[in-house]
Amino acid sequence: MLIGLIIALAAGGVAVRGKLMGGKGKKGHAVSSKRASDTGDAESSSKSKGSADEESTPTDESADSEEPKELGEPKPTLPLDEFVINLADQDEVRYLKLNIEVEFKDAAQKEVLSKMKAQIRDTVITVASRRDMASLLSAGGKDRLKKDIKREINETLGVKVVSAVYFTAFAMQ
Repeated sequence: MLIGLIIALAAGGVAVRGKLMGGKGKKGHAVSSKRASDTGDAESSSKSKGSADEESTPTDESADSEEPKELGEPKPTLPLDEFVINLADQDEVRYLKLNIEVEFKDAAQKEVLSKMKAQIRDTVITVASRRDMASLLSAGGKDRLKKDIKREINETLGVKVVSAVYFTAFAMQ
C-alpha cells in the first residue's frame, strides 16, 4: 500500500493534504483542505503544505518541532556479579537470578565502592530474599525492589552514594 503525502493544487488555489488511505488521515480524521488565500500570506500556506495532518494530530506537530536533546555525560556505575537468590515463597522453592549495576555520583567513589562489594552484595541478597515471586511480578514490584536496594545500600555505607540501581538481567523461576 502506498503511504505518503500528496500535495496537489486544485482549482482556485486549494491545497489538499492527506494520505492515500481512503481519503482519511491519521486516526481516521477526514483529510482537511485550506485555501492559501484564506490565511492571507503565502509563507503560512507553504508552511502548512510541508507538515502533514497538523490539524488532525496536533501532538505530531509538537513532536516534530522539538530538537533532539543532547545526552549528558553518563554517571559512573559499578557492575556487581550475578546473584542467584532464594525468594521468600512458602509454597514452592523459587529463586531470582539477577544482575545489577549501581550508579553513583562521582567517579572517584568507584574505587571505594569496589572495595566494599562484599557489603553491597550482602545487602542486595538480604533485601531481595525478603520478596516473594508474586510481589516481584506485581505492577511496581521491580521498582520497589530497586528503591529498597538503593536505600539499604546507602544505609549500609552510611552515606548516600548510590543514586540509582539498574537491573541488567532479571529472571525468576
